[in-house]
Amino acid sequence: MREKIFKWIARTTYKRFIPVFIICLGLTVIFGVLSSKIRIETTWRSMLPTGHDSVKNFEKVLDEFGTATQIIVAIDGADKETVVRAAHELAPLLKEVQLQGSLFLGLSGMEAPDTENSGPKEIEYVVKRIEFQYDTAFVARHGFMLEKAKNLEKEAVLFTDYNLVPYMEHINDVLESQYVQDTDNLTKQEKEAVRGLDGMYQFLDVMYDFAKGEISDDTAIQKAVDAMTIGDGYYLSTDKKMLLMFITPTMSADEIEPTVTGVNNLEAAIRQYNLQHPEIHVGMTGMHVVLRDEMESGMEDTIRNLFVALAVILIVFIISFRMLSGPLLAMIVLIAGITWDTGLAYIFIGRLNILTATCAVILLGLGVDYAIHIISAYTEFRHKGKSIEEALYETFTRIGAGLVTGAVTTAVAFLSLIFTSYPAFREFGFVVGTGILCCLLASLFFLPSLLVIKDKMWGAIRSGHQLKQVDLEFKILGTITGKIAAHPKTTFISSAFLTILFVLFIPYVRMNKNYMDMEPEGLESVRLQREIPKRFNMSPDNMLAMVNSLEEADRLTDLLNERPTVGFVESIADYLPVQEKQKERIPHIQKIAAAQQNLPSSRSINKNALIEQLERYNMNLIEMSDLAFIGGLDKVFDKTNFYLGLNEEGDQVGINRVVEFIETIETDPEAVAHLQDFQRVFIPIMARRVQSMANPTPITLDMIPESIRERFVSENGEYFLVNIYSKKDIWDGLFTSPLLSTVIRDVPGVTGSPVFMKAMIEIAKEEGRFAFILTFVAFLIILFIDFRSIKITLFALFPLCIALVWMVGIMGLTGFPFSIVNIMGLPLILGIGIDDGVHIIHRYLVEGRDKLRYSISSIGKAITLTTITTMLAFGSLIPSIYRGYASLGILVTLGIGLCFFTSIFVLPAFLNRFVKTR
Repeated sequence: MREKIFKWIARTTYKRFIPVFIICLGLTVIFGVLSSKIRIETTWRSMLPTGHDSVKNFEKVLDEFGTATQIIVAIDGADKETVVRAAHELAPLLKEVQLQGSLFLGLSGMEAPDTENSGPKEIEYVVKRIEFQYDTAFVARHGFMLEKAKNLEKEAVLFTDYNLVPYMEHINDVLESQYVQDTDNLTKQEKEAVRGLDGMYQFLDVMYDFAKGEISDDTAIQKAVDAMTIGDGYYLSTDKKMLLMFITPTMSADEIEPTVTGVNNLEAAIRQYNLQHPEIHVGMTGMHVVLRDEMESGMEDTIRNLFVALAVILIVFIISFRMLSGPLLAMIVLIAGITWDTGLAYIFIGRLNILTATCAVILLGLGVDYAIHIISAYTEFRHKGKSIEEALYETFTRIGAGLVTGAVTTAVAFLSLIFTSYPAFREFGFVVGTGILCCLLASLFFLPSLLVIKDKMWGAIRSGHQLKQVDLEFKILGTITGKIAAHPKTTFISSAFLTILFVLFIPYVRMNKNYMDMEPEGLESVRLQREIPKRFNMSPDNMLAMVNSLEEADRLTDLLNERPTVGFVESIADYLPVQEKQKERIPHIQKIAAAQQNLPSSRSINKNALIEQLERYNMNLIEMSDLAFIGGLDKVFDKTNFYLGLNEEGDQVGINRVVEFIETIETDPEAVAHLQDFQRVFIPIMARRVQSMANPTPITLDMIPESIRERFVSENGEYFLVNIYSKKDIWDGLFTSPLLSTVIRDVPGVTGSPVFMKAMIEIAKEEGRFAFILTFVAFLIILFIDFRSIKITLFALFPLCIALVWMVGIMGLTGFPFSIVNIMGLPLILGIGIDDGVHIIHRYLVEGRDKLRYSISSIGKAITLTTITTMLAFGSLIPSIYRGYASLGILVTLGIGLCFFTSIFVLPAFLNRFVKTR
């Protein structure tokens, strides 16, 4: 039956080569048009099942809030004043950045659109909202209503006397009762402790400057009061040298074109600002920026790798076959097959994702194999004096069965992924599987028609000339294989030794747990992803939960803020406490307000008493630093050590501001007089601020500023958003993160990029096992149908299995890890690695045991070339900017090389010893 089919293909492609050529060319044109319409999506969310809870929850957030992720602008400078000034200058510039086209001439080679002859068009902007300072005016009006009742009770003493000595004494009392003597409370209220320490530092700095006589104006005292009560509102790092701006864009990260355009235009504005202000550095990160970087680097890699692979494979062809026409025809057929596949992908899927975007390069390595085998055999028979028709007939009858079996087996390995529930696997399996079949069909029909046209034209031009006899057998490979096969025991022992050796290293194989390691090296967005957690104790990528009641938002906020792995949680509950909590706070607020009516007037400062309280405060800072170190409270530890001038090891590397302040009071006779002036102005300013904050009127939703409502309350007022930030880099150890596991377990409806990624890995693990088993079962069935022998079927799988063990062992030995991208190379290795063994066994069975050397010599060149070209195709991924592609290239290149080695040098010895032929 098979022989009849191959005879028909040979006869049809020879006798009707013109119609076959026209049909194949027409299909290429049609599918080429369809291919041009396919879109590329680089979001990881699009690779999850559409019915997955995290996807549905994310879509709900988008529906209610328009966007769910923010662009983070990081301003790095010499000091606080520099970065705050830059933020105020940059914010209005960024608000004017337009979404259409390019705002700046010369950006990415684009020019400003010609609007002279076009009608009026509504201007779209990139920035919906930009925030780098929280609403201090709101806190000044309702500050105490936002504090916990127990804190108000403990801190009430702070608002009874603003003379410096009793005020410092009360501060120490509160620190000791709330934090120093209550470690658990320090852990639970780390955020409040850091905010209090930050305000206190600024207050002491102003006092210190007053004591030295460097400043004496009331404005500085007002700033000190602001720091102690409402803060300055800026999102600053511990060392005050980096400020974060949070941009809510008008586009969702899923909108690829607007995201790329918007981020590019923002980046252009920032680049221009950096050039004008070399003393600071401004950069961007966030999922919008990371996705733009992935998109641009992925497209750049795909295009470059495609052309590099094409060029290198063509050169290898020309050198190997010592001709130009055959390799060129193979490239034409290969491009046709890939075009057909991309057209089918458009019809059935409509898009390429971040993995399937590499399929053109993958198919260069896979699809070219069939053309190589056909050209190699056809050229061999033609050079042996066969006519065109005879050469086609001999080619298809000798190698056709192995070619089709290898291709179908490889295609089935990928198409089996369609039966998984994981879209990334389904789409990858469909595109590669159908691509292999398209390349096979193009090689079976399009290539022979082109060979006939070429040889008929060449024959007409060179009528009467005989083809030069050229020996295209790879005799050296046959000789080496023959000698190895002649000593099967040595082969058995050697292969067994290597297998046992590599098995010992398999336990050392690890999984790269940081997604950002897949991103291009040196990217500003990735650098900031790692730097921000170190300087702010929070990861820039957050998780989201949408709830339908204020009470639930409040519950989640309180619950998560107590978790030590949480950086911070923000929600409407931070500005709108539930009514029950507000009622609890009102009596304490009224007590504080009443105290402002009976404040002691300014008294003379007792120098020794003030020094005593400052020394006490210094000891409390040291104690808090030690407790923070023991408890893993990085924010408190960094904040206390910064002011104490200590490094992480506790060594004195900077200035202790409290000690310097004490020394100034002790040595400068004018210091106390200056502080007396400070105290006289400080008391009434502080009293007015406390009176304003001690507002017992309950807060309602309509009292919340619009900028806050937009962030946390849906347009219809039915839903409330809770943002959850990890203390550490969320991408580092994502798969084993206790925070992520806890949040997913305890927070209903949680979503966001980290949740997507974790879900994707878990689904990939589960579905990957299923796909692996399914693939092997499919291999067994197809190979058994082809060989009709269990023993030969197992021998066909043998080199693949041995190569996989060696590959994983080498990974453990060298420390090369699996990653969320290169793990997709396993089905590729399965599909490709089976081919060589199948071809060798088919030729071995046809030629017989006595002709083992000839079999390997004859088919060896084709197998070697297919391996080299496939390795070159995947090797072209290794220099990729996107490191995920590079790791995929390394893994598949290694796996294919090992499959070739075991098929050529190990399998023949086993065949020669255990498989009898006619």
